[in-house]
Amino acid sequence: MQGVVTTVLACADTGAGVNIISDELAKTLGYTGYRTFQSKKEFALADGRIVEAIGRIESVCSFGVETEFAVTLTCMFYVLLKAATPIIMGSSFLEETKTMTEHRERLVRVPRPAFQALSVCSIDRPRKLMACELDRTETLATPDTGSDIDLMSPSFASERGLTVHPGEEAIEMADGSIAITAGFVRTEVSIKPMNNMESALHPKGIATVDFFLLASLAHDLIVGEDSLEELKVLTNHQHALIPTLGTSRPLGINRIRHLGAVDRIVSWIKNKIRGEDSDHAQQGAHTLSAGLVQDQRENDRREREASRIATLPVDGQEAAIETEVREQRAYDYMRKTTARTQMFTAQGDHITAYPIFVQEAKAGNFLRERVSWYGVASFIGDLHKCVHSVPIVSSRIHGQTFFGVMHPLDLLISISCLLIYPSIHVRVHHIDKYDNGPEIRAVLAQHPEGSSFGRW
Repeated sequence: MQGVVTTVLACADTGAGVNIISDELAKTLGYTGYRTFQSKKEFALADGRIVEAIGRIESVCSFGVETEFAVTLTCMFYVLLKAATPIIMGSSFLEETKTMTEHRERLVRVPRPAFQALSVCSIDRPRKLMACELDRTETLATPDTGSDIDLMSPSFASERGLTVHPGEEAIEMADGSIAITAGFVRTEVSIKPMNNMESALHPKGIATVDFFLLASLAHDLIVGEDSLEELKVLTNHQHALIPTLGTSRPLGINRIRHLGAVDRIVSWIKNKIRGEDSDHAQQGAHTLSAGLVQDQRENDRREREASRIATLPVDGQEAAIETEVREQRAYDYMRKTTARTQMFTAQGDHITAYPIFVQEAKAGNFLRERVSWYGVASFIGDLHKCVHSVPIVSSRIHGQTFFGVMHPLDLLISISCLLIYPSIHVRVHHIDKYDNGPEIRAVLAQHPEGSSFGRW
């Protein structure tokens, strides 16, 4: 390309009517300016959405697996701003070069990385449909070697009365967007031989196929690469491929890549977050106590965020994971600080908050031990670093009841009240105070009067 011989892996997609190249790869290969169009050049994706090409290029191509480079073809590529696969070679190119039929040695099986999206690169308006039987009922399906997964529309499944099993799969469309399937249908697909003579050479092709249901699918059925291979459609049963009638709809690109089961992807995302946050993971920061309401809410938020990240395009997941790691670190730090200074205990209709040394005193661990002033001061100082609880107190003036809060600094004088008079507490946060603030330090520097303070 552009005077430089470069080997690239392309997706051979019988479900695409044109050749596609990503903007990133085109620029990498030296194409800085694209030919523009007099009017919009639009393509329909497998889920019915429309994407627009930002330009087109022409390039001289040959097959890298062949030793003879003299045979070359000038190919036109439409440029998409983003694509699930850098290059898609459409059905016209594949038919002209007989790549899928007579020259299958040009095809290279590429291992799929773990948790990479299975993709559907089908670009609407298929040039051919596949005549087959679905549970012994004649059906026309869209054959798509650019699809890593078999798909079915929910309306088609309903019309045929097929049983839908639960299960979600994440798939990547040709433009890199992510879609989630809802359930699947397990059924038998078969292709009859063309005649009795053909039957003797190539018996009936049969495969048990799991079709995943995609609500917005623009086709009744898409039969993907693996099922086409098992049915030997492009080798032994080419007679099953029927040309389609012309249409004025936009051309289509149905490249669909399968990410995998949503629960497996979410699990992978969680592990990825734990790996990014290895410093905190060792402290057990990601296993929050389910007994506290705030932790339950945080656990729920983390579950929902992991599920959301799983639906993002692969190249957008890293940034989202980094943001989530920071979010979790902030929460874990807050919980660690809070747990060091207070604990919530339900007593009937009341909720009280006690410092650690008060909890131990109530339990009788050191009822006759003196609580040091330093312990009380440290408790008060730490309490102001984060959101904390203070007791509600009431007073009656002229027959009316007024409510207020007892600030933790007041507890320096009457800390034992927490033991004797359990009360309802409220959560407060001093946004204008910090642990080294002069007001707090001044109070903490004072020792309470009397020698009995701190004895229980």
